[in-house]
Amino acid sequence: MRLEKQNLIKQLPLASALLYAAAITAAEAVTGSAVFIHINIYITDAAALWAAALLMSRAIREHNGKELLYTALGMSCLTLGNFYFLLLDIVSFEYDVISVGLFAKVCCYLFFIAVLSAQKPFRMKRAAAVDIGSFAVAATCAYAVITNSYLVINLSVILLNLLCAVLAAGLLRYPRRVRFFAQVTLFLAVKDILSVFSVLSFATDSLSPALYILIVRSALLMGEEEENA
Repeated sequence: MRLEKQNLIKQLPLASALLYAAAITAAEAVTGSAVFIHINIYITDAAALWAAALLMSRAIREHNGKELLYTALGMSCLTLGNFYFLLLDIVSFEYDVISVGLFAKVCCYLFFIAVLSAQKPFRMKRAAAVDIGSFAVAATCAYAVITNSYLVINLSVILLNLLCAVLAAGLLRYPRRVRFFAQVTLFLAVKDILSVFSVLSFATDSLSPALYILIVRSALLMGEEEENA
C-alpha cells in the first residue's frame, strides 16, 4: 500500500502536466484567446528552467560527465532560447528577423544527438559521422541567422530533428535504460517538426512541460543504471 502511494505521488507531476495540456488546449480552441498562448509560454519556460537546473545539479553532484551532463546542456540551450523569446514578449518587441534565441533552441539537439550517438549501435565511426553531420547542420543554422533566411533555418531544423528521430528510432529495441530516453527524444523531434509546418502547433507546444518531465526522468534513469552497470 505504501509503495502504491509513493508511485502515485511520483506520477502526480506528469499527470498534472498532461491535464494542464488538455485543459489549456481546449480553452484556447474554444475561446481563440491569445492569453492562453502567453500562459503556456510562461509555464513552458518555467518547466524548462526546472529541468535544466535539476539535471545540471545532479550531473555536478554525481560527477556524471556523460548522459546527465549532455542532457543538462541540451536543456540549458533550450531554456536560454525560451527566455530570449520571453524577454521579447515582455517588452512587446515585434521582431521580423531570425534571432539567436531560435539558434539556441536548435542547438539543444546537438547534445541530445550526442547522447543518442554514444549508445550502441552508433559508437565509434558511426558516432563520429553523426557528430560531424549534426555540427554541419548547426553551422547552417548559424548562417541562416546571419542572413535571416527562414527557408534555410526551417530546413536546418527539420534535418536536425530527422537525424535525432532516426537515431532515437534505432534504439527503441534496446534495454529500457536507453529506450526510454530514445522514446522521449523521438517525441520531441516529431513535435518540433510539426511546429515547423504549423501542424497542431499549440496542442503540441502545450505538451512541452510534460515532455520536459519525461526528459528528466529518462536522463536520470540512464545515469542511475550507468552507475550500477
